[in-house]
Amino acid sequence: MRDLKKLFFWAVISVPIVISLFLLGGVYSHIETNFTIITVTAFLLFSYFCFIAVSRKSLKLSPLSIPLFFILLYSFFQLIPLNKTLLAFISPSAAFFRSTVERSTGPLTMSIPDTFYSILRVSVLLLFSTAVTSMVHSRNSNWKPIIYKTMIFISSWAILLAFLLRIINADSWLYGNLYKHSFLIDFVIINPNHAAGFLGISAFFLLALIYRTTSTRIRFFYASLFFIHFITLVSTLSRAGIASFLTAVLLLFFMNKFSTGKFLKYKLLTFFIALSLATIFYSGHTFLSHEFDFYREDYFNKILDVRVAFPYFKDFLLTGSGLGSFSRVFTYYQSNPETRFAQLENEPLQFILEMGLPFAILIFGLLIWMTVKRKSDFSFSGEKNSLIAMIFFVVSHNLLDFNLHNFSTLFPVVIVMAILLEPFALKGKNRSFALAFSLIMASGIIVASTLPSSRKLAGYKSDFEYEKAVYYYPADYSIPFLESIRRINSSNPGEIYTAGSFISDAIKKSPRYYYSHFVAGTYMLRIGSEKQALIFYKESAELSGKRLSFLLSRIYRQLENRNIGEKIIEIIPFNIENRDQIESFLRTLGHESDIYQEIIQKRHDLFFISKIRSMIRNRQFEEAENFIK
Repeated sequence: MRDLKKLFFWAVISVPIVISLFLLGGVYSHIETNFTIITVTAFLLFSYFCFIAVSRKSLKLSPLSIPLFFILLYSFFQLIPLNKTLLAFISPSAAFFRSTVERSTGPLTMSIPDTFYSILRVSVLLLFSTAVTSMVHSRNSNWKPIIYKTMIFISSWAILLAFLLRIINADSWLYGNLYKHSFLIDFVIINPNHAAGFLGISAFFLLALIYRTTSTRIRFFYASLFFIHFITLVSTLSRAGIASFLTAVLLLFFMNKFSTGKFLKYKLLTFFIALSLATIFYSGHTFLSHEFDFYREDYFNKILDVRVAFPYFKDFLLTGSGLGSFSRVFTYYQSNPETRFAQLENEPLQFILEMGLPFAILIFGLLIWMTVKRKSDFSFSGEKNSLIAMIFFVVSHNLLDFNLHNFSTLFPVVIVMAILLEPFALKGKNRSFALAFSLIMASGIIVASTLPSSRKLAGYKSDFEYEKAVYYYPADYSIPFLESIRRINSSNPGEIYTAGSFISDAIKKSPRYYYSHFVAGTYMLRIGSEKQALIFYKESAELSGKRLSFLLSRIYRQLENRNIGEKIIEIIPFNIENRDQIESFLRTLGHESDIYQEIIQKRHDLFFISKIRSMIRNRQFEEAENFIK
């Protein structure tokens, strides 16, 4: 009976890690797999709390549950419909986006489905932290090494599967395409940065075991596994993951120096780290030199993306835009929202954007307080230092990635925090209240995650009618944008004339998007307002950047259909930066085209070479020679 109980407790901890890892890592955007993870985990937790209630076992609360509970409370507040006057007072930016919605009330969040979905995820983490804390800190508990070994066992099988998938040259896992950019492996988490995060956490669990193990033979075995995890982590080619991991390992050595007086306490571990680095350099230096090439054009793209988010930060400084709403709001601040970002490559900043600066400071302050004031006692300082270094690795990695939107990272991080932090013991009425609350919450999660209406609300296979879609996603430009295109292309003249208000809303929510202005120009041309159409087309051309050649071709076809193709000259933004794009468009017109000839005649300062070529083509050799002189 005791073994059966232990097996059940082990399943409560291990099953969520297993299913999140092998179900595409539990990545936020894979809604269906996330609902599976949430439902299974909630069912296990409900069973666990029922057992605790019946057996009258002790219940302990992790300090981590405090910030998680506050996040839940504020997220629920973000879902409460507010009067538009009150909304404008609390968050002018939220009121701005909701100004296109007919309803008199609206919540703070800019994505009701994403906030609802995020609440379910945070709720599961809150209950999971309580269960793990109660197990790890129970009387005479030996759960810590069991958890370490479980995590290593799971990650080792994941590595083996990754190698097998590469050997058989598999292209997909479930309904996700395997990422082929890495070498040696095809990890089932799909995103290589998330795979690096998971492997880094597992590697630090190995280090914790090495530091608490007294047997040299067993320590050699764990060091060998560390070697494999380290090699596999690097093979993901995650720049942020590799750099953060090496920094965290170095931090661990320094912490051990201060706590034990020995910088290199275990020479065996140092040997395997050196062996790992040598193997990595020998087998993958070509890949790594490309990934860490500072002169690559796209090398600092993540930092540039963060810079684009600064106006977002300013607009939603006090209240945030709603937990999980980032991807629905960020398009407003992009010059090209076609490159829609699922998440910002910086978790702390994204949390501030979604929850507001005051609340984020509260949560960050609580996390720092917990880490400093509520640390548990450890028999082995190296073990504790390994877990602290692991948290440092996760935090530093997520400054350039978004692993905390991934259950395969979240569950292990919750486990580490449960082990590291001294819990609050619950007795009497406090214990009864916490148990009742946990059982009710677990039941609510199961119901919410299994009902078809809940899945639809969270965005899974949703087909909202227009008014509801705009209410749920008030900042999303694509909703009015797609509706305007549908109406412009309608065979019903009445629908064509109603497209104007929709394209106006789309421009309001994507003012820097060239194609919204192009659609507006096409609409104006369709209803016979030629002058206004040319204004919108010109704005579109000025915003198009590297898409100028493609856009000019589209505009020219629209104008030609109205027999006013020559008007294209009034639209083209002539400057040195656009020269190559304009020349590319001119080549599509043909050298004999009147428009081509007129442009290179008037703007020969820009198109000097094209004018010379035109003269030579027309055998005007003397004129060309004089023009060059």
